[in-house]
Amino acid sequence: MTGAVLAVLVISGVLVTNEYYTMMLRNGGSESWTDATFRLNAYIGNAPSKSVVCMDWGILDSLRFLSRGALPLRLADDRISKPELTAEDREIVAKILSDTGNLYIAHTREAQVFPANERFLKLAAESGYRRESMAVIADSFGRPTFEVYRLAASH
Repeated sequence: MTGAVLAVLVISGVLVTNEYYTMMLRNGGSESWTDATFRLNAYIGNAPSKSVVCMDWGILDSLRFLSRGALPLRLADDRISKPELTAEDREIVAKILSDTGNLYIAHTREAQVFPANERFLKLAAESGYRRESMAVIADSFGRPTFEVYRLAASH
């Protein structure tokens, strides 16, 4: 009896695992766990920049691991996401904006975890900067996952 119950449980577990495996092969992973990170790492490794500012969750640590710490990575300041910015917050954002050597990496709108990038771009526009898109990195299923951009002074 115990053997029959054990066999049913093992077979059930194998079938569930197979179902998830099939779905993963067909649909790919989630946006947070994407193979586009490998393409992003290769692109960023060849893009000259003073600092690479990661604008969303799940970008910095993956790139740090894949590049073995060789990329000049920074995480965008959490203050960017606050609904209301204090004068001190605005100074920090202004400092980030003013560094023209920065390269920014954000998830595309469909793949973003937190909307900090939209808020940051709004603050950049208010401060006289515009986004210059350099690349959109897709995963192996063709889904746009990352956007790489610089900021330039508006004319």
